[in-house]
Amino acid sequence: MQKRVVGVFLLLLIIPLAYSMSIKDLVSRYNFASASNALNVTEAKDFMSDRDGNGLNDTLVFELTINGLKGEYVIVISLLDKNGILTNETRINLTSGIFKVNLTLASIFLTKEQFNYSIKIYNSSYSLKYRKDNILTQSYNSFEEGFSLVSVSGFQDSKSLKINATVNSSINGSFDAIAFLSYNNSVIYAEENVLLTDTLQDIIFNFNNETVKKTHYSGNFALKSISIGKKNFKFDYNTSSYDYRDFSESSYISGFSDEGIDENGNGKFEKLEIESGVQVLEEGDYTLQIGIYGLFENLLELKNTSSSLDIGQRTIPFIVNGSRIYSKKLDGPYIVKFAKLYNKGILLDQLNDYYTTKYYTFDDFDVPNLPDLTVNISPSDAYHYGTNNITVNITIRNIGYKNAFNVFADVFDNKTFEISNKSNLIAPGSKINYILKMKAITPK
Repeated sequence: MQKRVVGVFLLLLIIPLAYSMSIKDLVSRYNFASASNALNVTEAKDFMSDRDGNGLNDTLVFELTINGLKGEYVIVISLLDKNGILTNETRINLTSGIFKVNLTLASIFLTKEQFNYSIKIYNSSYSLKYRKDNILTQSYNSFEEGFSLVSVSGFQDSKSLKINATVNSSINGSFDAIAFLSYNNSVIYAEENVLLTDTLQDIIFNFNNETVKKTHYSGNFALKSISIGKKNFKFDYNTSSYDYRDFSESSYISGFSDEGIDENGNGKFEKLEIESGVQVLEEGDYTLQIGIYGLFENLLELKNTSSSLDIGQRTIPFIVNGSRIYSKKLDGPYIVKFAKLYNKGILLDQLNDYYTTKYYTFDDFDVPNLPDLTVNISPSDAYHYGTNNITVNITIRNIGYKNAFNVFADVFDNKTFEISNKSNLIAPGSKINYILKMKAITPK
């Protein structure tokens, strides 16, 4: 029995090493197909159709033959295109028997010649009753593509960053279009409503001054994708290098610094000072809010400071009391989790997880200006296993900075023994001693 257990354990260790695969690969190998007694798809066909009669196919049609029981169902087609997943669904009421149902996708959103698609059918409460994946369509090499992306470029226009996308369109229509720029694991986007005509034309995406300024980023932006309607174009284009400061039209937070302050030279910091730089582009009254946290999301301090600032580079200090850090027992480094700059109640700039202080421990800071008691208890060496008398020394020290009042010392067992002492006051740096003498009990 023991050998079998060990053998299975070793097998579990060997298999991942020999057959390592990604989650995507694992999912792609698993068959999620399912059917129920309620209904079944006995046949699935696909073909192209010319709906507008211009001699060019413009619609991909999925014809499903369904054998099912009476009920209301939701049928969903999901097609995997190279730029994403296209879906269409329809809700139908079936009587018992065999029926044919058609679902369609506009060809203008397709970018390949052949596709994999899935069929899912739910009842009226969205309980899955049928599923089949990885169904391969026919190959289509002639259909109305709608529009294609020819080229992209980026440029700075005054205080805006603009992306120019050249599109070749064969249709007329109004579409929502979005361009996504990535930087430092973050993303900004610009959205436009565009009217496409049957011609070659440019779409201009405008990333305004506030959008670019609030990135606080200097360098190349990566254009990863542009979506027009339901059609998504993926590519890899890097803009020229830009500095967010060149786009700023309103004041912004320009950075942070920190320092521990030891005012009395005792080797401990009485305060932690965090300074925030503000680049003021218009003089006025400003409010800066910051949230300071420990490494594990523990709140250290929320600060809010209002100042009247002149144009130029200005500094706003924030003071965190050292004894507060000590009392919270929070080690650093500390994180400026958020910072918000306001002028006349309008949010001008915001930073998240932007600054981390130098390394501090809570013991680097002064203890709170309060009494702080330590207790030491030591029995006499003569006491061993209850055969000798015992003397117990109890020492209570005040290592804090204030008087300690009404200090009680209670000693008791779980039966009849109890003794209490009370001290009205223990001054800083002082101590009190209690001595208990107890006789050993001799067994009869």
